Amino acid sequence: MLVSVGAVKGGQGKTTWAVALASAMEAGLLDLDSGQGDAHDWATRAGHTPSEKIRPDEVVARVEAAMDDRTLWVADTPPGEGVALRTALGAAIGVLVPVGTGTNDLRGWGRMVSLLGEIRQKVNPDLKVCVVLNGVRAGCKTHEEALTFFRDQVHAPEKKTWFLGAVGLRQAVPDAIRDGHSPGMAPGAAGDEFSTIIASFAQILRGGQ
Repeated sequence: MLVSVGAVKGGQGKTTWAVALASAMEAGLLDLDSGQGDAHDWATRAGHTPSEKIRPDEVVARVEAAMDDRTLWVADTPPGEGVALRTALGAAIGVLVPVGTGTNDLRGWGRMVSLLGEIRQKVNPDLKVCVVLNGVRAGCKTHEEALTFFRDQVHAPEKKTWFLGAVGLRQAVPDAIRDGHSPGMAPGAAGDEFSTIIASFAQILRGGQ
């Protein structure tokens, strides 16, 4: 089985979330963003196995193999609408889409909506889409407006789309993973935020709401 972490725009926290999911869910990690390779490097330093860095010419075959594997795999995908992201979305039972709070981040979400619609229509109609908002600061008007938008306009379980919530500063989570700890052991609110969202994502994958 495969779940993916994806976003068309870069800088949304995909790698952080992919490594956190693999760690918390005791899943294998497929780093499809081989040009960067951070997910595999983080996982390796943390002693997380299995973790694989996949070359571009291997992506399709490796994702198809993961789809038929009883082991759960988490795929970290590169930005853009290329083969790696499209292949992972086409094979996944669910995708976690991290979105930042900036104007360009929200535009990137709009492009991701179009891509997800295309994938569902042509390849994977049962794909479960879960969204998380990154970098939210309490009391910031634009961040509060983004939260309201995702809660009111994006969250639609009847359409297999869920808004799972928001997180603030996330650097504590990769730091905890590098030290060999689970995401939930990150200090401060970050660990609790990640643990809550990962638990919700896992429940949705299992068929819960």
